[in-house]
Amino acid sequence: IKELKSELYDSHRSFFENPLLLSIMLITYRDSASIPSELHNFYALAFEALYYRHDASKSFKRPTLTELPVNKGKDIMSAFSLITYLKSKTSFNKSELIEFLNSAMKLSDCECGINDLITDLLRAFCMLLKDGTVYEYTHRSFQEYFAACYLISASEQNQQKLIKQFSKKADTDITLQLAYGMNQKLIEEKLIVPFLDDFKNRIGY
Repeated sequence: IKELKSELYDSHRSFFENPLLLSIMLITYRDSASIPSELHNFYALAFEALYYRHDASKSFKRPTLTELPVNKGKDIMSAFSLITYLKSKTSFNKSELIEFLNSAMKLSDCECGINDLITDLLRAFCMLLKDGTVYEYTHRSFQEYFAACYLISASEQNQQKLIKQFSKKADTDITLQLAYGMNQKLIEEKLIVPFLDDFKNRIGY
């Protein structure tokens, strides 16, 4: 409560306005006794809390159908989020969801039953919500976090391409901000320095 009254509410307001996301924050807080000030660390802790830490603390393993280890689950979510982010899609019908997840599994070199994966993303890991016939992210910022994760782990050639795409949305989302927090040197070398060099050349400085 003390942290909420100081800075925590202002920095994570959109989470506190959603009951499910508030529950995620409580789980994360209980596991780590704090909410990290750096957003990328918060999302990492939140994902791990949802994926396995919460159940481990209760000596109870939440049943999953895919039985994917946490690193493989993160790989699939990163690839899925990259695909949907580049398509500017945060909600999808069933056929679109299946298409994007199949592409994500190929991109991340992971295999599992598509229906089992959808069920786990909805019920076990709480990454997606279903409203009628529409599926959507629990919170849009999870898409941005996992897209940033994909960028950080991509090959150097793909990093350059992705940074150009991500920079087009830099004024409307936090994907590059999250990536900068994860790997400051990468964003400086591949985005900030080239931008400044080009700017200086254009103005004749």
